[in-house]
Amino acid sequence: MSRIFSQYRALGLCTSDVPFIIKYSAHSSTYYALVPIGETFNVYKLPRLTLVGISDPVNCNIRAFACSRHLVFAAADNVIYVYRNSRYLSHELRGHDNKINLMVVFSGCLLASLDESCLLKVWNMDSCEAVFSMQFSSESFNITAISNPLGYKNKLLLGSYQGPLQLWNVRSQKQLYWFKGFGAPVSCIAQAPAVDVCAIGLADGRVCLHNVKYDTTLLNFVHDGGAVTAISFRNGKFACRH
Repeated sequence: MSRIFSQYRALGLCTSDVPFIIKYSAHSSTYYALVPIGETFNVYKLPRLTLVGISDPVNCNIRAFACSRHLVFAAADNVIYVYRNSRYLSHELRGHDNKINLMVVFSGCLLASLDESCLLKVWNMDSCEAVFSMQFSSESFNITAISNPLGYKNKLLLGSYQGPLQLWNVRSQKQLYWFKGFGAPVSCIAQAPAVDVCAIGLADGRVCLHNVKYDTTLLNFVHDGGAVTAISFRNGKFACRH
């Protein structure tokens, strides 16, 4: 079939609903913004947002995006595409039968991926093999957020649509703790600057600052406008001034 009239480039398309990531290059001491747009992602040099590269394309739109120190991971349909040098397709990770929704890099060499059927897999980035696989029930614990708490090596904190959270050790493949939740679906989880403390965003607009070691809520925030979709912290001397 001829590809003479196939789509080549969309003018004016800058980003998509998949969050971009910031990557630091130690070799050049430069920060880059990697922005998914459909079947590729753009590489912008910061702080001037100069376009310096476009990745090799995949077969369909990118649904999830993550990066480690040396690699970039783009999930499209049920395949994870691994890129080197921030743009060149290196190899693929296959093991999911359904579309991948979430990916998280943690503990230096591990990548967690979650698909629509609530199958959670953890990959060793060095060997490209799955070291953990667990099928959760979407009716009882539909995973909506994944985080690796600071200092919790090989552990994942999972939030659910039903409200409760679970802490898992992926090396021993054991559930370490069950949190009863906050009476609303978990929409996102972010690590606070303090060890053992995570901010848990909820679908009803609340943000709960929770100590996961002692299962104690420290603070609650509420804002208008619907579900909490993202949380970020800022520390240092400038954070106290503004």
